[in-house]
Amino acid sequence: MSQGLNFEKYTEYLARLHVDSGVAPLEAIEDARSRWGVRRLSRSEFDALMDSTKLGSSLRERWLTRLQKGYDREKAGIADEIEDLFAQLPCSSPLTPPSEDAA
Repeated sequence: MSQGLNFEKYTEYLARLHVDSGVAPLEAIEDARSRWGVRRLSRSEFDALMDSTKLGSSLRERWLTRLQKGYDREKAGIADEIEDLFAQLPCSSPLTPPSEDAA
């Protein structure tokens, strides 16, 4: 985030995100409990986040790690769901006689 982002670019991004994807910007964490959206940061919150990223790169690394772990968990979850779907489908195999083939 510390590569030249400013608050105006951030607000433009949120507006574009809302138009392109329909994801609504949320004003408070409490709103997130009732619907899906992206929390909009105030100018002071944005500045505090920018200051914290300038103080150390560990915050950026932690977030990248968190995002990667979440992505990996999501991929694993999708793979499990696909395996479950295919496990429920009848199919032929060399071990089953052709008369029992449901496909």
